[in-house]
Amino acid sequence: MGLLRKVIPGLVVVCVSSALVIALAGPSWAESTDWSRLSLEQAISRALERNPAVIESRLEWRRMQGAADGVAGVLVENPIVSVEGGVRRDQGWGGNQPSITARIDQPLDVFGQAGSRKRVASDVVAAAAARLALVRSEIGARVRLLYLATQVAQHRMLLCRERLSTAKQTSEALQMRVRLGASSDIDLQMAIAEMSRAEAALQQAQAESLRSLLAMREALDLPSRSKIEPSDGLVPPALAPSEADPQNALGHHVAVQAVEKQRLAMDSEIVRLERERLPRIAVGLAAERPSDQERFVGLALSVSPALWRRNQGPLAAARVERERLAFEHATTLASLERRYTALRDEQVVRMQELSALDRALSSEEQARALVRVGWQSGKFDFLRVLIAERSVADTKQARLDLWADLWSNVIELRRLAGQEP
Repeated sequence: MGLLRKVIPGLVVVCVSSALVIALAGPSWAESTDWSRLSLEQAISRALERNPAVIESRLEWRRMQGAADGVAGVLVENPIVSVEGGVRRDQGWGGNQPSITARIDQPLDVFGQAGSRKRVASDVVAAAAARLALVRSEIGARVRLLYLATQVAQHRMLLCRERLSTAKQTSEALQMRVRLGASSDIDLQMAIAEMSRAEAALQQAQAESLRSLLAMREALDLPSRSKIEPSDGLVPPALAPSEADPQNALGHHVAVQAVEKQRLAMDSEIVRLERERLPRIAVGLAAERPSDQERFVGLALSVSPALWRRNQGPLAAARVERERLAFEHATTLASLERRYTALRDEQVVRMQELSALDRALSSEEQARALVRVGWQSGKFDFLRVLIAERSVADTKQARLDLWADLWSNVIELRRLAGQEP
């Protein structure tokens, strides 16, 4: 239950705009696919295909790629063509003659303006690709947590059914013993109460399972009545392998890379703005017919100096954004390192806790068997049987909750180490 509460708030980006997903990803094929045996890889593949955030990030990357291809395909700017026509007067009104002037100018990028624009376009594409990888990693981790929550909920139902079955058998045995006079009605009422408690626990586990299935359907964009059952079994997690240099691995984390790519793109934008402050040069061809007796054809050279518009505002904003991205890069890396170190330390402690719980469960199961034998032989009262049964059930539930916490840490550690899609 705690794991599901921890997962649900992060699903806002997963569960919005279903209509947008259907419109962009094509027709739904959920109805033609059997999800009754759903593996983890199938769940991740389905989520990455249908998730709105992934689709929007992919479209954004494609848009940036198209813009970059357009910039890369243009060698020079469009030429400027100007034509002038009028009447020239040389000697009074009688000397009016038609005059025509035509000119074509071709702007040139001689100070690296074109190269800076292409560099900005390519860096923006790299930043969009890094954001897409980050979104895919986040969605993959969330689906893993949801899949784990579904596994835990179903395993909890199995434990509750086992507890209920044991309580029913005990109640039936007590009814026989009461009729034979070997036990009292007090023992029978305690057994019935324990059976009711086990039934209530089973109903609660079923409600949690329905909630986890709802979250899974929303994450995978499945119909409301689709049957989902995880095919991967829930096994005890193992301690993740030690990382000798976690900072080296975290430096290549998708979150760090996304900020780094944005910082590089902002560096290129600053270079572009500075290059555009340099004078623009254009060469041209001019032709003039001042009068019926005169003709002129020649070359032209024009310079456009940046006297007033020198990109002061955009440059100041870009430099401030560059400082913000540098700060975000440092804080993101430090936060990931703290999170990674804390999870590693917690995982070691949790594994020790799991070992202690396994030993306790083994001893409690043996004690329960011995108490039952003693109770059936009349040496112990039923209260000791009830305490032994509850102790075993509580320890099994605690171990299951610990498995969930351990697997949640493993998923997070793998994501931090860059092992998620």
